[in-house]
Amino acid sequence: MIREYWQHSERRPSCDAQGWFCTGDLGYLDDEGWLYIKDRSKDMINRGGEKIYSLELENILSTYRGVREVAVIPTPARSTAKSPWRLSCRMASIT
Repeated sequence: MIREYWQHSERRPSCDAQGWFCTGDLGYLDDEGWLYIKDRSKDMINRGGEKIYSLELENILSTYRGVREVAVIPTPARSTAKSPWRLSCRMASIT
């Protein structure tokens, strides 16, 4: 979130009630003031009330041998029993 544009403080974006511009990023500040970005709000998967971050799934899947790129994409599910995402992986040649 930002309060003003860098080097253009006269231009203010539309803000929320506390004066912050919403970027769509999901994150938090720790006790020392460090900012951690978890994911984008449009990429968060809500499965029966459980919040699943696609970036966390991508980070886990990218640790598998041979996976070069991975994308977890939220998609509509017909029921909460189904997993509402599409998975796309690009594999490296393993010899």
